[in-house]
Amino acid sequence: TLAEDTPQLENCRVAPGAFWSAFHFTGANGKVLKLDGMPNAKARQLKSAIDASLLGIRFDRLVLPVEKWVHLTTNACDAHLRRGGWLSHEFVERVCAARPVELGNVLEHEAANQHLSRQSDVVRDAVAFWRRPFRDVAAEINGRHAAQAEKDDSGFFDIVEKSALTEEQRNAVICFDSRVSLIASAGSGKTSTLVAKAGYALKRGYFAADRILLLAFNNDAAAELRDRIQARLTPLGLPADKVVAKTFHAF
Repeated sequence: TLAEDTPQLENCRVAPGAFWSAFHFTGANGKVLKLDGMPNAKARQLKSAIDASLLGIRFDRLVLPVEKWVHLTTNACDAHLRRGGWLSHEFVERVCAARPVELGNVLEHEAANQHLSRQSDVVRDAVAFWRRPFRDVAAEINGRHAAQAEKDDSGFFDIVEKSALTEEQRNAVICFDSRVSLIASAGSGKTSTLVAKAGYALKRGYFAADRILLLAFNNDAAAELRDRIQARLTPLGLPADKVVAKTFHAF
């Protein structure tokens, strides 16, 4: 416990003179303590050393929530990909909102970056991850996931419909962001993509069959969806009978 008159280094102030400088320290009780008679050059060196030490102390305190955020974020990314197949827009926004920001003010000072360079690899890696815009990180993770999924499940994409899915169709099937809009002309394979996406969600375990709803704009299209789902997914051992396909009615 600090005594009331213990000088507080963060309140240190240097008053240079013609040849000599005076240090002024403010104690915990508000009392000003004075250290006089130090050569100006030595005073500047001492003040720089004090400032660097204080920055190091602040860094050590503020890096802790950064390390925690990085740990939680990396684990959450892995879990989110396993459960839902994509780092969704909402997930990315939640992670960005939870990102601690205070360390950024400290790292504006060169002394703090020098202090960082002396830390362990774990700390440096955490700060490097934290410094990157997480939206860019999420886009890279999703990109790697999509490339690996296309490779791992190429056999499924080859047989889920009568003709193997095109690259564009595979990308549409693999992407499970919560906000996806696909624009395609008549006869371009929209129904095949819908059927394959439902089957892929079931294959990967992203959703239960009774949680999947496919909508069409007329009864004939909805009937075709139901028939195609049964014809294409049931032979693959997927519970296609529980997937719902209905007509969309706009009001």
